[in-house]
Amino acid sequence: MKDTGEITVEVRGMTCDHCERTVAKALQSVPGVEAVLEVSHAGAIARVTAGPEATP
Repeated sequence: MKDTGEITVEVRGMTCDHCERTVAKALQSVPGVEAVLEVSHAGAIARVTAGPEATP
């Protein structure tokens, strides 16, 4: 079983919902990312659950 954890990263430059969807899609393609929990342009963050091979 993999060790997974939550990673929160700052994402600057998002201005709308479309930006959030684009960032979420990109994060889903990152090796080790298991799930995108939240992408917020208002908070300028993205939260994912990921294995140890994914780092901020």
